Amino acid sequence: MQPWKVCEWGSSGALSINFLALHGFGGAGEDFSSLASSLAPGRAQWRAPTVVYHAGAPWESALGRVLPQLHSVIPEAWSTTQPILLGYSMGARLALHFALQYPKSTRAIILVGGTPGVVDHVERSVRRAQDEALAERILQDGVEAFEAFWRRQPLIATQSQIPEKVLKPMMERRLNNKPEVLASTLMAFSQGVMPPVWDRLSEIQCPVLLAVGERDEKYKTIAQSVVDHIPQADLCILPNAGHAAHLENEPAFMKCCEKFINKLEAN
Repeated sequence: MQPWKVCEWGSSGALSINFLALHGFGGAGEDFSSLASSLAPGRAQWRAPTVVYHAGAPWESALGRVLPQLHSVIPEAWSTTQPILLGYSMGARLALHFALQYPKSTRAIILVGGTPGVVDHVERSVRRAQDEALAERILQDGVEAFEAFWRRQPLIATQSQIPEKVLKPMMERRLNNKPEVLASTLMAFSQGVMPPVWDRLSEIQCPVLLAVGERDEKYKTIAQSVVDHIPQADLCILPNAGHAAHLENEPAFMKCCEKFINKLEAN
């Protein structure tokens, strides 16, 4: 595995809160810069890797390679205060798998637009075929054309309401993705490839916050079900937001997170 770029924010020292932030498909660690400047300022340290999966390795072996690399992003200085995992979409799926593999390295989890996966074998095969077609589209049409197509999808279209100061640099970063790496990353973390973990959710003993936009009907339904499977789970539905709810309505997301963190620190 090639090394990832890791963004860091916050001051070093004796801090009460550490965040390991995991972005969505095609995103980058920098996508969390706005949140890092506003959430628990002066009390938190952040690490946000740009998670990519380079072509050449089998997709089915991705988790076995990626999870240890994610674990290596956690610095030794965090050994006394394990990180809160903050994952969006693809990053939320990775956060669930990470927490199950490294429970002692997980203080809590915040999931935005996440799912434990697709259980039905037929649905998984269909999803894999759909993502293979998308990956081929990336390779044939290039990143710019794919991004134009991707932004028109209903799940993604609500991101147009993300504030310009956040959205513009985020889109510039997305256009800098390499086609081969973007296509390989799509398949490695496809819901048709990643194993579902619905049957293991009860193993997650740390506190979990599920944040979802009220306009994200599919993932709102999923989140409402996930809450019933995890012992210490809370659900926060963010108004006027879709799939990327943490960016589409950052003030509401911050309010949910602050309440969750205060509860976490009180215990």
